[in-house]
Amino acid sequence: MREDERGQSQLVPVAAGAALGLGIFAVLNRRPAEAAADTEKLDHLIDLIEEMARTQEDILHAIKDLSFNGVFPDSIKTPWIGGEPVRIYQGVIASAGSFLSDIMLNFNRGKRLSIRAESGLDQAVTLQMVGNFTDSKFLTTNIGLPVVCPAGGQVSLGLGTGGDWQPYIGMVITVPVAPTPSILTIWAVIQE
Repeated sequence: MREDERGQSQLVPVAAGAALGLGIFAVLNRRPAEAAADTEKLDHLIDLIEEMARTQEDILHAIKDLSFNGVFPDSIKTPWIGGEPVRIYQGVIASAGSFLSDIMLNFNRGKRLSIRAESGLDQAVTLQMVGNFTDSKFLTTNIGLPVVCPAGGQVSLGLGTGGDWQPYIGMVITVPVAPTPSILTIWAVIQE
């Protein structure tokens, strides 16, 4: 929220209270409650209630004008901002087998995730996104379907705000055939 809007929103309760207090004070000073006849006291109470209703309506209009001025405040807008790319795996692979990413990404505040694998290998590899409730590579669960990264190629995959969300995200790399030793790198960008 911008500074001027924050100041306005803090003034709303003060302005509302002051307006209500001034309205009641004005009505009470116009005609004292110590009027001579019971009918005058009743008339005075009716005037007081009507004045309070008008004041309340004026306060509600003032709050509406102060709060929105025809646009939504910045606090309602939620821009999705991507972070810096994080290398979650980089290694020379020379044998067949399964390998875990070097780190598990903290996706607690994430809305979307983009992952890109860049392979220098002469064999295709299978990438399986995995998730966990803790920052641990053990006892992870698969997220979505595996994706094949072609030999000497790249592949991208992502994760949105759907039902596959997990607080920590990693990658399992499966190499079915031993490649000529080369590097596989996997990058990830979290959008909050």
